[in-house]
Amino acid sequence: MAKEPHFKGSEKLKTVCHITTVHTVKDTRIYHKECRALAEAGYSVKLIAINAADVVSDYPNVEIINVPFESTSKIKRILHAPKRARIVAQQFQPEVYHFHDPEFLFAGLKLSRSGARVIYDSHEDVPNQI
Repeated sequence: MAKEPHFKGSEKLKTVCHITTVHTVKDTRIYHKECRALAEAGYSVKLIAINAADVVSDYPNVEIINVPFESTSKIKRILHAPKRARIVAQQFQPEVYHFHDPEFLFAGLKLSRSGARVIYDSHEDVPNQI
């Protein structure tokens, strides 16, 4: 039985949008660990990912949302996929946006204006990679 989600005091969190424009939709850390744990704790989880049209979630309370992106160009993905994913994510009006890709930082700043919490969770050591 899922626990009732909660945050500090009586402020309740209901929906969390995980967003990735780089990682595969069923990435071990994002999907199998983070999304699953949130769903098991009672949250409604939206996983927004590029080119995930035919992917179905294995977990209750985790919905996979496709953001179509036809180009295979890395430059085009970096420049255009974050905006597309942000527009899709905003439709759900979650209490938390949780993203994983450095190219999504500017989109994350725009999402923070909604009043929702925004979490940037980098998997890589980006400063040393630059």
